[in-house]
Amino acid sequence: MLSTVLAGEVLADVAADLDSLNTQDSWGEISFQNGKLRQVKVEAVDAEFVTLLEVVGALQIRPARYPLSEIRSVRHLGPRRIKPRMSPSRGRPSAPIALGLELLIPGAGYLYSGNTNQGWRVLLASAALGGVAMSSGENSAAAWMPLGVWLKLYSLHHLADEISATRAIQGRRSRLMARNDSTSPIFGVRWRF
Repeated sequence: MLSTVLAGEVLADVAADLDSLNTQDSWGEISFQNGKLRQVKVEAVDAEFVTLLEVVGALQIRPARYPLSEIRSVRHLGPRRIKPRMSPSRGRPSAPIALGLELLIPGAGYLYSGNTNQGWRVLLASAALGGVAMSSGENSAAAWMPLGVWLKLYSLHHLADEISATRAIQGRRSRLMARNDSTSPIFGVRWRF
């Protein structure tokens, strides 16, 4: 008796949450009794069924109808199903500072710009190159110099490209986030003949 009362309360909570999604015209995420998750937009809720649009792929949305007894829980996502995200970096990295740090300490420019994995790789590659050059002896250490110079020039050139791309992306993202018009497209296609 107690389990049927609890099941009835859960069913009422699920129905209320789905109805709330419908009235707010908001996206939500539902979890089914079998463990599946779906991002949905509710169209109608009645006593036993919910009619909704569900996301089944990156670009595919299909209509569906489910019994309320199959739904375990509902979570509100908001007016957009994918929330806009900002980069965790401090802001736009300065190219002269990053290149100066990279020139002094291998990998430091990448660490400054927020690419820690690449920074550690450059630092470890430079340390390994220096260690091999020093352990190979005094006469053959000079043979490793061209490889060291190439590694330094490559890391500086790659860092400059990465910073300019990061600055361009962050500038575009800030312009897109500044727009509050939800009807404007995020990207456009220009046809030129």
